[in-house]
Amino acid sequence: MSEQQQRRKLERDINAAISWSGRSLTTIYAGISILHRDYEDSRAAIAFRNSAYLFDYIVFDLPAESSNTPVHTICNQIISELRTYSEKQKIKIVGLAMPLSLADKYRPLCPQLWRELDILPLVLEHKERARADADQGELATFASWNTKELDEQADSMVRKCMRSFGVGHVLQGEIGLGSLVGVDRNFRVRLADLDDYQETVNNRTWSIAQHYAEELKRRNVKIAFFSLSSHGRPDIHTRHSLVRFLRCLGVNVQWYVPKPRPGINGIIRKMQDSLEGLCARDDPITIDEEMCILQWVYENARRYWLCEDDPLQARSKGGADIVVIDDVPLTPAALLSKQTDPGRPVIFENRLQVQRSALQDARNFSTQEQLLFRETSF
Repeated sequence: MSEQQQRRKLERDINAAISWSGRSLTTIYAGISILHRDYEDSRAAIAFRNSAYLFDYIVFDLPAESSNTPVHTICNQIISELRTYSEKQKIKIVGLAMPLSLADKYRPLCPQLWRELDILPLVLEHKERARADADQGELATFASWNTKELDEQADSMVRKCMRSFGVGHVLQGEIGLGSLVGVDRNFRVRLADLDDYQETVNNRTWSIAQHYAEELKRRNVKIAFFSLSSHGRPDIHTRHSLVRFLRCLGVNVQWYVPKPRPGINGIIRKMQDSLEGLCARDDPITIDEEMCILQWVYENARRYWLCEDDPLQARSKGGADIVVIDDVPLTPAALLSKQTDPGRPVIFENRLQVQRSALQDARNFSTQEQLLFRETSF
């Protein structure tokens, strides 16, 4: 059996193991903490919460890490405990939070939680001090972390885990300062590591990816993506995946979205429909509507993208080395990028899906629309 066939068989076995066809499961969250003892077995606690209260926790021993007990063995035991509890109680664990120190010590644990149990692993940095006003919500601060009992530490983790999920137990999006998209809760969710990515492709493909990543890192290239939104469209998920992968490779990449404005969504939808040939002939986009989009993009750029070290600023002033624009309404950002740094590469990714009938019947496009289409199809 070839390596690829073995990998596919493993994927089928995993899918069969985690598939569910019984009654609806109770959805809960979990938090884990581990007490390490010198020359002795460690003690682990996992707390479980639903949307209202803490209702259960488990405590178990873990073998001390040694040459006879590698990290994978310890991770497998944690996975086994979670699987056993989930099957016995007929529950679905959506997310599990853990301290950063634990995630760094047992690096295979996070990808294994996602791959085998369909659990989102959330890694939280914690500080040994009281919370300050400037602390972010996802920064766990504990003035007496080491004095807490093990189950209390696990409960602290699960309470902070719940804050990252919204309606329908879906991970909330995060837009930070400067309209910067925080993918995976600003990379606090660790779904995979480089080994997991490498297993999905052959050696030649992986070598090519490594070559270009090393070249980008050697030259310290900064890449900036610009999109209308960080959610809601099927193609947006590929941007999340790309940023996540580049982050694992160590490439400097940032993703930006503009702040919304009242009434702008309707104009954007009308522009896209017009360019794709879906707009009515007697209702073309007007000059005033185009100016509204231009003003909106310029205002976002002035406030968030053109200051010192911002992405559209000149490269000599800390701006991005490569600008990638995903959507037609944001093409004015390309002009701003060229004005501040004429030699900087700007890539436009055309996501328009022009109707065949519209291309065959040029009368569906006004002269104004034809000019706009040519300008945005470079």
